[in-house]
Amino acid sequence: IDGFIALIDQSPVVDRLAIRRYELNNASAGALANTLQRLFDAQRQGPGARDLPRARFVADDRTNAILVTASGDQHDQVVSLLESADSEQQDGDAVVEIFALAQARPSALQRVVEQVVIGRDPAKRERVQMSADDGSNLLLVRAPEEDLVEIRAIVNEVEAADTSGLPIRVVTLDRADPEEVAEALRVFLRDRSRAAGSGRRAAPAAITAHRASRTLIVAA
Repeated sequence: IDGFIALIDQSPVVDRLAIRRYELNNASAGALANTLQRLFDAQRQGPGARDLPRARFVADDRTNAILVTASGDQHDQVVSLLESADSEQQDGDAVVEIFALAQARPSALQRVVEQVVIGRDPAKRERVQMSADDGSNLLLVRAPEEDLVEIRAIVNEVEAADTSGLPIRVVTLDRADPEEVAEALRVFLRDRSRAAGSGRRAAPAAITAHRASRTLIVAA
């Protein structure tokens, strides 16, 4: 009851919001409500995003449901996310994580993760499931924690680089060390930019290395 009252009594913009109840079949309402709350709060951090109404998520653990107060567009996002987050879990150890991206396109980053983390491993392809939504800049990943550690590292590396609007591709190396090649390319691009002179603006590029898969992630 307290949670429901808090949903209604949050702000004057509530007249533009709707309260809906989402019953879950597989995911934990408590865990997923916390994940969605962090995600939607993160979406309000960018320039101008403070005008977005604050979506609220309250878990009803007794019925394994989530009470959501949000705008129509936000409810559409919730429905889209729940299609993946609440689907039947083949791996009991799977964890759901939703990434709000500021630099890379979710669909492009999904392809990077598929190439770098999953590769041609059928077992990983079975246990790592992803859903990208370019419209809302969201990438949903459901995977065991050991795989999520690797995926988080890739997401953080790509997001830390200035890749906004740049196409991203993966280059697989046969023999060379990815970190050494990445550093050599950075030095080459930096030197070429200096040689071009101050009157010319260097083309943007971001290069990160992934040693475990012997790959380079190149945005340029």
